[in-house]
Amino acid sequence: MTLENFISILVLSAAITSLGIEIIKDLLDRFHAAYNSSVLAAVASFIIGSLEMIAYYIMNHLEITAITLLYCVCMGIANMVSAAVGYDKVRELITAFLTKNR
Repeated sequence: MTLENFISILVLSAAITSLGIEIIKDLLDRFHAAYNSSVLAAVASFIIGSLEMIAYYIMNHLEITAITLLYCVCMGIANMVSAAVGYDKVRELITAFLTKNR
């Protein structure tokens, strides 16, 4: 696994995670279920990132070993961090800097 492959899968994970979380939130809202959006985003993004790495290994006919499972966990954590620092958080930060009392 090269760094380029890891970054490419991470970018793909971020796009799929964003769409997946919105779909899950919509379904939960339709059933009037209570949920914490931060926890939902963290769990869903970890699962999606890990599953994408496993799919990468299966499609490339690579062996799943302890090292590749470690890569799966790393991808899950990286995707979880990117989901936690999403558009809303970045927008809040920019707004906070622009509206700061001087």
